[in-house]
Parts: sequence; structure tokens; C-alpha cells
Amino acid sequence: LGEADLPGSMSKLLERQLALNPGLEVVVKNNKSGKHAGYFDEVNGGIIGLTAGRANTQTFFHENAHRLEAFIRHTGDKELIKLWERGEQMYRNDIARELGIKPEKVTKTQLNEYFTDRVADYGTGMSKGIVNKISNWSKLMVSKLKQFLFGKSNLNKRDIKRLLGEKVYKGF
Repeated sequence: LGEADLPGSMSKLLERQLALNPGLEVVVKNNKSGKHAGYFDEVNGGIIGLTAGRANTQTFFHENAHRLEAFIRHTGDKELIKLWERGEQMYRNDIARELGIKPEKVTKTQLNEYFTDRVADYGTGMSKGIVNKISNWSKLMVSKLKQFLFGKSNLNKRDIKRLLGEKVYKGF
């Protein structure tokens, strides 16, 4: 898990996620003056870096969502790539509203970071106790049922974030 120390809840989360994600490597650093609480380093073997004292559950799942996107693109699975890109585009108006800009002014990076956060929300929610788990699980089941009955083309943005978020939470 690296040399730095994390709060007990984060350590337990990382132990669980390392077991669920073959090939996942997490490095914890003490660099509290850095700009980011976490990063995903695709170039150096897909390492997730977390900053002790700044990283939290959302940080981990956000970086693991970047790892999922890299995995999807690396496999060349056109259907999953299309699902990811469709999910990003469906959140364009949300991030534009949040940033106070026109949707066409949203950059690819802003869109990707925002969508990655939405995908990470599922894992973060599943880590917050039994009531949240039941709520998220029931919503996920509805999304899976919609996908089964009507296909991926009929999924809304919340369905897409849940389906991809499940992979980030359960491991891949």
C-alpha cells in the first residue's frame, strides 16, 4: 500500500479493493502540498497514487474509474467504449451548468473528469453503510433490468453511471 499512513477506514477499503482488482497497485504518499489528492498513472503500469491526509473514498473510486476507462479502451471493446463516451456526453449540460459556461465550451478533460466522478459516486455510496447499499443496489437492479429488456441504447445517464460504477466498486 505504499509508505504513508492512511486512516483506518481507507486502509480497510484499499485492502478490500486490492483483493477485488487483480493487478491493482496503489501507492500512498505523504505529499500534502501537492495539487491532487490522487492520480492514475496509466503510463507506469496503471498505478493509483493517493495522498495521505487528502485522499478519501471518492478519490480512490475516481482514480479506479480512470483505471476502468483505460482498461475498456485498451481491450478495444467497441460497445463499452461507446457506453463510456455516451455517458460522458450525457453529462455535458450538468458540468456546463456547474461551471457556468455554455455546453459547447466544456473541454474533453472537464467532461471526462466530471463523468469519472459520477461513476465513482456509486462506489462511494456503496461504502457508506447498509441503507446506502440497499438503495444503490435496488437502483442498480432497475438499471440492469432496463438494459436487459430495452438494450443499452435506452439507458439514461444515471443507468450508465451505475453500471460502470458497479464495475469500479466490485473490481475488474
